[in-house]
Amino acid sequence: MNSIFQVEAGAVSDYILQSQKEENDPIVFKLKTLSTREFSLVMGQYKMSVDDSMSSIPAEALYKAFQIGLVGWENAKDEAGNEVKFSPAQKEKIGFNIMAEIGNEIITRSKIDGEQVKN
Repeated sequence: MNSIFQVEAGAVSDYILQSQKEENDPIVFKLKTLSTREFSLVMGQYKMSVDDSMSSIPAEALYKAFQIGLVGWENAKDEAGNEVKFSPAQKEKIGFNIMAEIGNEIITRSKIDGEQVKN
């Protein structure tokens, strides 16, 4: 049976960067699934088909998804090894490539529907 509903909007789940998957103590990013409204605000002005692989998402859309969907992190440390607490100001210090990876993951998770989650 096909579901017409997306995964639970606002659900928060963990994400580890591709470059840190093999590390013993990676940063764990807390990502929120976007609601249909939020997803539309992020992707609304960009052409996209239902089966789009999203391989060329514009940087602006990735940034918007990142801003809305990154809601926390664990185990983030500065160069001296001190814990970096999550805040909007600290979030702005994240580099472009990491922002893009996280933004893409938020968009991907938000686009999945209930049937895809079961499979």
